[in-house]
Amino acid sequence: MGGPTGEINRLEGCVNDLTRVLALPAAWVGRDASRVVTVLLDTLFSMLRLEFAYARVGEVDGEPPLEIVRAGASGGAVAGPRAVGSALAGCLEWRGADHAGARTPNPVGDGEVSIVLLGLGIEGEAGVLVAGSRRDDFPSNTEVLLLRVAANQAEMGLRAARLLGEHRRERHLVDEDRRALAALVEHSSDFIAIATLEGRVFFLNPAGQRLVGIRAEEQVRATRISDYITKDDREWFEASVMPTVLREGSWQGEARFRHFHSGAAIPVLQDIFIIKDQSRDRPLSVATIGRDITDRMRAEQSVRESERRLRLQAEAIPHQIWTSLPDGTVDYCNRSFIDYTGLTVEAVQRFGLTAVVHPGDVERVTSAWKEARARLAPYEVEKRLRGVDGRYRRFLSRAVPVCDEQGRLLHWIGTYTDVEDRKQAEDALRDAQAALGHVSRLTTMGELAATLAHELNQPLTAVVANGGACLRWLDRAQPDIAEAMGAVRRMIRDANRAADVVGHARALVNRSTGEKTGLDLDEVIREITTLTQGELLRHRVVLREVLDRNVPPVLGDRIQLQQVLLNLVMNAIEAMADIEECRELTIRSAPQEFDGGPGALVAVHDTGAGIAPENLNRLFDAFYTTKADGLGLGLSISRTIIEGHGGRLWATTNAGPGTTFQFALPASGRKAVLSV
Repeated sequence: MGGPTGEINRLEGCVNDLTRVLALPAAWVGRDASRVVTVLLDTLFSMLRLEFAYARVGEVDGEPPLEIVRAGASGGAVAGPRAVGSALAGCLEWRGADHAGARTPNPVGDGEVSIVLLGLGIEGEAGVLVAGSRRDDFPSNTEVLLLRVAANQAEMGLRAARLLGEHRRERHLVDEDRRALAALVEHSSDFIAIATLEGRVFFLNPAGQRLVGIRAEEQVRATRISDYITKDDREWFEASVMPTVLREGSWQGEARFRHFHSGAAIPVLQDIFIIKDQSRDRPLSVATIGRDITDRMRAEQSVRESERRLRLQAEAIPHQIWTSLPDGTVDYCNRSFIDYTGLTVEAVQRFGLTAVVHPGDVERVTSAWKEARARLAPYEVEKRLRGVDGRYRRFLSRAVPVCDEQGRLLHWIGTYTDVEDRKQAEDALRDAQAALGHVSRLTTMGELAATLAHELNQPLTAVVANGGACLRWLDRAQPDIAEAMGAVRRMIRDANRAADVVGHARALVNRSTGEKTGLDLDEVIREITTLTQGELLRHRVVLREVLDRNVPPVLGDRIQLQQVLLNLVMNAIEAMADIEECRELTIRSAPQEFDGGPGALVAVHDTGAGIAPENLNRLFDAFYTTKADGLGLGLSISRTIIEGHGGRLWATTNAGPGTTFQFALPASGRKAVLSV
């Protein structure tokens, strides 16, 4: 159609098309990017009678690039957006240049098409729009204008869609936060209330309602914040707490809520604060969060009561008790310590516990205390403490570290136990035992008196005989000096033999000094066998010594060990007194392991009548005896002596006739652990 009428019609069509394009944003309101692009392509495809319309939009809302295509069916099956985008890949590099009307292979059918490629955004950063047509005259100037207006509109629509998406996401996050906060408030076990600035409560969570006994929302809205406070505290709360909240923005402390039904007071740890409009820094409402601390206060009261009872017990206990901080500073001493020393806690903190320790013990005590603190190990030491009267008494001092679950030191607890009376009793007991041992030795020597007289008579008689012979050899006309000297030598030998007997007997009856020295047990055995030689002959007892030269030396009191061995030998001799056949006494020594270390064993074996197995353990009880005239003290004293040397003494029944008494001692230089 030509002429003015045709031109007017084209102009009207162009205006209509432009109006439709300009009206597109109205259709995009509230739509997402996908809907914006879809409406755009549908409009252009139908308006310009295109072969295809393709758009690719950059990443939107964090999603991959969006590709959409609209195409006719003239070419058969319509290609998908990705296939079209791949086919146009080379053309997409044209953005920013004027290539309107360029010919390119048809991405959705056969042949070629003319295309218009426009960027979305100032530099095409928002995406790309491609329109293609089989018409040779495509695009006209009017069509290029429409496509450019459409691209601009699409860019604005996509921007609005992006802003809308961000707004929706933000609103969604806000809604999620609100729901989470609401769920937190609803399920919290704390009392949570919100009120107006005037104090009118308009929200109270379920836990708060349960705490104060409110069952209805209407009842909540009829209350003020101060209504939840007990009557006794309400005046203070309204006059002090609420003004502080309104003036400073918050208040924290303990308050007492009231139960609306029972009226009972409920102790609460309360946090009251102002909720503000952050954008305008304007106060909106008052919030209060309270936590029921009834159980905590009961626990604290229980702890205080427990501490009070413990302190009363500590004050009443006869031991002296003290505690100290991790740095060693004493922070408590009980009444017993104060009464004994006359020092106050302040004085102890100033001068230390060593202020009352005997000067001779200070260095040892201080060293032990430093070592215990360094190792966090229990501390135990005996020391002398000065009393208020100036006299010293012996105390056993003990302390233990108290640590938490992680092993961190909290404090030390220590005690002083007065052991002076016990020590004096032990000293008296040792003196009595020593005296009793001396009496026992004298008794034994009394029993050996006849034998000793016989033993002394023989060498003395020989001395007299040899003295007479010596005189005769010298009284001759020509003295025989050689014979006289031989007689003198025999006199000296017999005198020494008598001296040995007297010396052994004299050593045995002396009081023990209690001093322990290194001893050769074989030598002690020989001393006793020499002393008892006459008794062995009188009772027709055959002695066998089986001594091992590898026996290690022991640390002991020679006189006390002689007493033990003499007692065992005399008991063995007496045990065989009624035996007619061979009477044999065997004394054996041997090295033997003792409590995991080297030691020595001495065994006295007889062939007597033996002892019933059920009586073996009773043999060592004081005043138990199998002799008609015995006191029952010898073996009891012997066991006490051996145990005092860190050893042990026991008896066993022989496989044949008789009994074996044996004792074991630790070797010199090591301390044994008593094991009986």
